[in-house]
This record gives sequence, structure tokens and C-alpha cells, in this order.
Amino acid sequence: LEFDNPKAYYNSYYNHTSNLANRSPEPITPEQVLQWKRACEAEIAKRSLIFQDMGHGWTAEPFGIDTTEGWAKDAENPIPEESRDFVALCEGSRSLYHGVALNTNFCMSNPKAREIVAKAIADYAEISPQVNYLHVWLADNRNNHCECDGCVKMRPADWYIVLLNELDEKMSRAGINTKVVFLIYMDLLWEPIEKRLNNPERFILMFAPITRNYGQN
Repeated sequence: LEFDNPKAYYNSYYNHTSNLANRSPEPITPEQVLQWKRACEAEIAKRSLIFQDMGHGWTAEPFGIDTTEGWAKDAENPIPEESRDFVALCEGSRSLYHGVALNTNFCMSNPKAREIVAKAIADYAEISPQVNYLHVWLADNRNNHCECDGCVKMRPADWYIVLLNELDEKMSRAGINTKVVFLIYMDLLWEPIEKRLNNPERFILMFAPITRNYGQN
């Protein structure tokens, strides 16, 4: 179940955008969708199934940038001014990448920014013991990683490993045993060359080639 509130996916069905000749839009609220997610979690637990949660969004939500509407461009969804310096410098601007919060990365060489993100993830894991595998992905889309003087010193995958190690430290100190899923996806197809996971047992690797098929590497 991707996202804390997966309304973006439910919108695809209930708005009937590809079937308006036969079905009128049925507006839904974030509160409804969150209730449906909780009901789904209960049914997953009832069947002793593995519950995998979250995904994209961690690069925006911890900085007060709402991602509830998914990949839609949202002019009413500004970056809080106190978070501006944490957003990735991309194409000369620290702004939402092409107007989409879910496609916006953060400045991963900034220790304070990493602290905010790692704390948000660890806090979520602590209050969500029903989650078996917690997915921690970077922003969607491509060529959108921070281009500041600090971030260009390493590959995005290396900065990703730095973040994951800091997250593991927080979770370990709090006694949280949830597995964390990290992603080979888009720009992350270029592997880290300087950093390694300190605690591999914490992590599950997910291969998501998207623009390739699974028969290619």
C-alpha cells in the first residue's frame, strides 16, 4: 500500500477519467481513503500476510510538502519557506521538480535534511508495528537529484546509502525491527561506489527497472 494515504491511486478509479461517458466522477476524501487503508491492514493481519507499506513521498512529506494528490501538478502546494534549502537544487532552482512534489528529491548532502527525513521514517516505523516491510524510496522520475556543490561529490546511490545507514541507526536505538526496502530505480541503476550498508540484515533490495524488462540487467 504505497503512501501513508494512497488517495492518488483511488482517484484513478473513482474519478472515472477514462470512462466519463458512462460513469460520473465520485469524489472521495483523504479521510475515506485512510479508513479504507486501515480496513485493508486489518484484513492483511487476519490472514497473516506480509504487509508492505509506503514508497515514494519521503523526499517531500517530512518537509511539509503534501503528496496526497500523487503526481498531479499542484500550484496550491508550495514549499514551506523554512524547508526551501532542503529541496534539491535542480535545473538552477530549489523548487518542486516540474511542479510535482512526488518527483522532487531533497538535498542529501545536507545533514539537517537527512536528519529530518530519517527521523520521519523512524517515527513512522515506531508507530506502525503492523508494517513488516517499510519501503523507503527516493523521488519518482529521472535526472532530478540535487546538483549543489555538496551533492555532486557522490552518486545519488551513495547518498542513498548514507541516508539508509542513518535511518538504521535510529531504528536500532529505538528497538525497531521492521525491515526496510530500498530501491534500484531510474538514476539508482548506477550503483554506489563509495558507501556500503552498515547493517545489511535490516534491508531488502527491490529491483524496479521500469523502462526495461526483467530479462535485462
